[in-house]
Amino acid sequence: WIFGEEGTEVTGNTTLYAKWIECSPVTCFTFTETESAATITGLTESGEAVENLVIPLDYNGKALTTININGVAYSTMLKKLTIGKSVTTINTPLFQNCINITEINVVEENNSFTAIDGVLFNKSADTIVMYPQGKPDTSYTITGNITNIAAGAFHEAKNLTAVTIINPEITFGMNIFNSCTNLANVTL
Repeated sequence: WIFGEEGTEVTGNTTLYAKWIECSPVTCFTFTETESAATITGLTESGEAVENLVIPLDYNGKALTTININGVAYSTMLKKLTIGKSVTTINTPLFQNCINITEINVVEENNSFTAIDGVLFNKSADTIVMYPQGKPDTSYTITGNITNIAAGAFHEAKNLTAVTIINPEITFGMNIFNSCTNLANVTL
């Protein structure tokens, strides 16, 4: 047997203990619904205990199109989030108090969003939507093709100490660096 991400070999008479956390869409998230779509409004206690969350495609047969501002929040366990193809709207800041999230992924079939190096962008990759709060990098360069930074995009990015912005005509949303306690230098 090979155990864990590091590939530790387990041999002989070994007893392994595991805690199974069931996390289906119904047990991980709270929702609201309209006649045609569903919105994630929060995480349940089970959802807050999961390290890798995948946003479901639907709820009660309705496309899951929106993640509300607190839809994925208050989870210190969350490390990775994958956004499916049906999500078209994300209200930011998305990861309030999710201090250990290091990576955001988006499936290729999503027509509204993409991820580059674990950072969430709109599909055309000219707007930064959300930078993961626990991403270990201490510096980040916002390249010249970026024309917008969404409101709260770097909210609580605890490891950032320096940000360089290449495009002098970039548009800033409100509170983009809110609660970035270690950010000491922003270069325009």
